[in-house]
Amino acid sequence: MPQFGFGRKEQPQSFTTDITNKEDLQEIKKIRHMLNPNEEVFVVARQSRLKPGGSAFTPNVIFGTDRRIIIKDPSMLGLRTNVVDIPYDMISSVRLDKGIFSSNVIFKAPGLINSGRRGTLYKMTEGYGDKSGLAEEDGMIPAIPKKKAEELVEIIRNSIDKDREVYRHRQQQPQLQLQQQSSMSIADELMKLANLKEKGIISEDEFQQMKQDLIKKRI
Repeated sequence: MPQFGFGRKEQPQSFTTDITNKEDLQEIKKIRHMLNPNEEVFVVARQSRLKPGGSAFTPNVIFGTDRRIIIKDPSMLGLRTNVVDIPYDMISSVRLDKGIFSSNVIFKAPGLINSGRRGTLYKMTEGYGDKSGLAEEDGMIPAIPKKKAEELVEIIRNSIDKDREVYRHRQQQPQLQLQQQSSMSIADELMKLANLKEKGIISEDEFQQMKQDLIKKRI
C-alpha cells in the first residue's frame, strides 16, 4: 500500500491509500492528523454542490477507511471545519438509496443515539434531503456521486461482515478451550489408569472397564 509522508522538518505525518487522484490525495492530507497508525483510506467522496442546502464552494467530504467513516464539513468557505467520525462497529446494516444524479447512503447505527454523533451528522447534512422517514437509530449521508456511494456501501458491508466474523470467533473460543481442556483431561486420566495397570494395582479387565466409563462420562 502506498504511503505518503509530508513535512520532513516536523514530525512526519503519513497516510496509507491506493488512491491516486490528486484532489482526493489533497483531501486526505487535510485530515491525516486524524488517522490512526496504519489506518487505510479506501474512498474519498464529495457531496453534490447542486443539492438544496449544499455549498457550491465547500461541499462535505466523506472518507471511507478500513475502520470508520469520516465526514468533513468545511463551513464558512473553508475557514472552519467540523468533523464527525462513525466507527463501523456502531453500524449494524447499510443500504443504498439511488437517485437520478446522486445516491444516499443510509445506515442503521444504534450506537449513534448515545454517542452525540447523530445530531452532529444531521446538522452537517441539513438541507441535503428529507430525513423524516428515518428511524431514530438511522443515519444518512446524502447526495454522493453514484459510483462513490456504491464503493462506500461495499466498504461498510465488508467491515460489518468482518466484525461479525471476529465476534463469532470470540464467542466460539471459550467452547473450543473447554473442548481442548476436556480432551487433555481424558488423556491425563487414561495415562493415570495405564500407570495403575502397569504397576499391577488394577487388572487389564478393570483397566478396560474404567477406560470405557471415563469415555462415556466425557461424551
